[in-house]
Amino acid sequence: MPREDEKRFVGEVIEVLRGPEFRVRLENGREILAHSCGKMRRKKIKIILSDKVVVSMFLQYDTNRGIIVEREGFRKKRMDDLGEGTTKGKTRK
Repeated sequence: MPREDEKRFVGEVIEVLRGPEFRVRLENGREILAHSCGKMRRKKIKIILSDKVVVSMFLQYDTNRGIIVEREGFRKKRMDDLGEGTTKGKTRK
């Protein structure tokens, strides 16, 4: 759950920098520097060029930096990879 002073924006990754850092163009046209959050690093969620991401920013501090908290469509792609109608284990007749 976001804090009161936290704002979230949707953007697109336009440049992959070293480590977990990325240059992101927000929907309002601004370009910021953002890094992936700790949960994304621990779960090894890859972010590539032109991915749609959700960026969290604390506007009272630095408005040129943010944290990538979610990759748009990640859950949908993962569910599509699993396929519909798959079952675990053997089915009985």
